[in-house]
Amino acid sequence: MRYHWHQIISVRDYHAEHDVTDPHEGLSPTLLELIRQEASSQRRVIEIGCGTGRLTRVVAPIFQDVIAIDWSEPALAEARLTAAREGLANIHFHLADAEQVSYRTLGTDPIHVVVAHLCMSNAILTQAAHLDPGTVLAFAAFHTDQWCETAVISRFAYTEAAMEEVLADTGFHPCYLGLEKEVLRFPSPEVAVAYLEKTGLQSKWQSSNRWSGFLRFLREGGHSLTVRARVVIKARLD
Repeated sequence: MRYHWHQIISVRDYHAEHDVTDPHEGLSPTLLELIRQEASSQRRVIEIGCGTGRLTRVVAPIFQDVIAIDWSEPALAEARLTAAREGLANIHFHLADAEQVSYRTLGTDPIHVVVAHLCMSNAILTQAAHLDPGTVLAFAAFHTDQWCETAVISRFAYTEAAMEEVLADTGFHPCYLGLEKEVLRFPSPEVAVAYLEKTGLQSKWQSSNRWSGFLRFLREGGHSLTVRARVVIKARLD
């Protein structure tokens, strides 16, 4: 069975005075709205891959408790400091591998909602499927079009069909399926390279094949970059 996908797609010319950061990590307003629909002072949330706590600080005030897990101790240390500074006492941080840890072992009370921002895999979905029926899942994950001009696809990226398949395999029924994409068009290869340097992508990509792949794309006449491509999902465990 194929589902309807809500698409928000923008293709626009690059403007140096406005496009000064890499937008791919920005929180999706759609995702935030999907999470807020589940807000309750009686419900507990687990956040997968919380990092430094950007999404954590958004969800903590609207839920009873938040269990935030990440594999990076430095990221968790920063998240703890920020949460303490903002007086968010209902966040419980755990150093854990989201693909391996049993989410039930991270607390004694039921988990009602699972959230994640750009941290998703089939293994994570399988772990979430071990929670109680009715558990809500709301997350954003990379689409395979993210930085597709580099000819390198993240192993954690999904097509629409692949996402539908893994949700079905793990017992999650889709409530919302969204595709969000933003493409920048550059007037010249030099401007494209300058954008990558300004946003920090050049330094990140030079340690992988993405940098050489994008330069090849430019040499062959390409003049764009898919700076954001992600699926935004809300689903309920059957």
